[in-house]
Amino acid sequence: MDDDALNDAIAACRLLFGQAVIEIVTEDKPITREAISEKIHQMFIGMNPEPESVMTLAISLLTKRAG
Repeated sequence: MDDDALNDAIAACRLLFGQAVIEIVTEDKPITREAISEKIHQMFIGMNPEPESVMTLAISLLTKRAG
């Protein structure tokens, strides 16, 4: 993956992460890794290609950059 594509993917993941956190906060629930993962998973339900591969990539990119 070239640098521009990687940066775009990371930016998209950050947007997903931010949206998940906003939704959790508005539901007055604790912000946990599990809650964020579940919210992101819900965003991909009914999508093609398989949501698991996209969701896994999004979470792995966030994890690698955060560490």
